[in-house]
Amino acid sequence: MGGEFSLLISFDDRPKDFVHGVEFGMIWERLKQGEEEVTNGGFPVRLQNQELIYRACEHFGYQAHFKQCWVSGWVDFIAIKKQEDYGIFE
Repeated sequence: MGGEFSLLISFDDRPKDFVHGVEFGMIWERLKQGEEEVTNGGFPVRLQNQELIYRACEHFGYQAHFKQCWVSGWVDFIAIKKQEDYGIFE
């Protein structure tokens, strides 16, 4: 594909909640699969999803990191899987 994007399916009605849910659903699946690092495919996430993503990260044992993005209404996001504490250094 050479880094180009194309539209596969066009939705006639695009309510905001649907769009937010699709973004969150993709991140949820990656967290659930246990990947070491989870992002939104290199894209920022919607500010409206930040709290929901944070709670999902906590649920699956990730440390969520958000940083202000240059685009208004969006934040950069990465989640890092928390390491197990085996009590070795106590």
